[in-house]
Parts: sequence; structure tokens; C-alpha cells
Amino acid sequence: MSFVKTILATSLIAISTTALAEAAENKPQSHVREHILLADSKLKARTAKPRPGVGGPTQLKQKPDRRPDYIVEPVFSSDSWKGLPGTGFCKKNPSGGAATQIAFRVKNIGQKSTIPTKVYVGFVGKSGPNQDFLINVPPLGAGASFTKQLNIPASAYPNSDHGFAWFNVISDAHTQVTESQELNNSKTGKCSLPAS
Repeated sequence: MSFVKTILATSLIAISTTALAEAAENKPQSHVREHILLADSKLKARTAKPRPGVGGPTQLKQKPDRRPDYIVEPVFSSDSWKGLPGTGFCKKNPSGGAATQIAFRVKNIGQKSTIPTKVYVGFVGKSGPNQDFLINVPPLGAGASFTKQLNIPASAYPNSDHGFAWFNVISDAHTQVTESQELNNSKTGKCSLPAS
């Protein structure tokens, strides 16, 4: 017997055995036929090609994520200092020279309110030690934001007459809030120290 004939014979024996067992329990054989037809229709539905403009049978509708979601954004334009990306955090010094403050916004772009959290701001020390700050952030409703200005420590600027003060801003610093997206909580920025 060929392999295919063996498979067919085995399948027929299995179906016959099932039909006999059900007949012994006084169940009609049409019940077996209904199971076979139902299984066949489910198989066809899973492998059917989708119609144009209609999602396929294997596509699942995703429920909207109702969790909060923090982002950090600059208060000023994305490149406050012309041609320097990442400087939108820097508050320009009205008398010229280096920026003396940064301004940032923590925003909840999610669909649920948050609990009170903390935002971390860390300046990289160029002419002295690193300076780290933890700032309290109140609960933020969906779409609400919290804006903060912070002085730039002198040690963040290099000792030379030009360069940048680099810093990181991280919302939900202690990961107290379960968010829909955890990878958009931080930004790196820099403020320029122009040549004198």
C-alpha cells in the first residue's frame, strides 16, 4: 500500500470508529457529519484570501490602549539656536552669551490620568561634577502637561570659551506609571556657550 492509501485508510477507520462509538451511545451519525463539516468550514475560513478592501480572517482588531503615556518636549522650537538641533530646551539669555536656563515640558499624551511622579534632569559636568535634579510632577490628566524651568549649573559648561552644556530629561524617573509606550520618556539636549 502506498503512503497516501495508508493515510486514507487510517482516516476512514478513525471516522468509522467514531461513528460506531457514537451509534453505540445512541447518537445519530449525522452528528459526526456535522462535526466534520464544521471543522472543514473553519479551516476554509482561516485560509481564505481577504476580499479587496476587507481585512483577512487572521487580522484581529486591537483595542485602543487606555494607559497614560509621558513624553518630554522642549518649550521653545526644536532648534532654538538656528541650525542646532536639540537646543529647543535652551532659554536664550536676553543680554547675549550662554543660555542660563532650560525649559522643558512633561506631557501625558495617553488616555488615562497619572499619579504624582518625578522627572529627572541630569547635567553632564564639563568643568566640575555632574549635577542631578529630581523634580516633582503633579498628576496629569489625559492631554495635560507640566512645564518647568531650571538653571543650568556653571559646571555643565566647559572651561573653554565655547562648547555645549549637555543634559538629559527623563519623565517618570522611578517608573511609577505603567505607560502605553515606555521608550519615549527621555530627551537629550544641549545649550551652546558662544565664543566671547
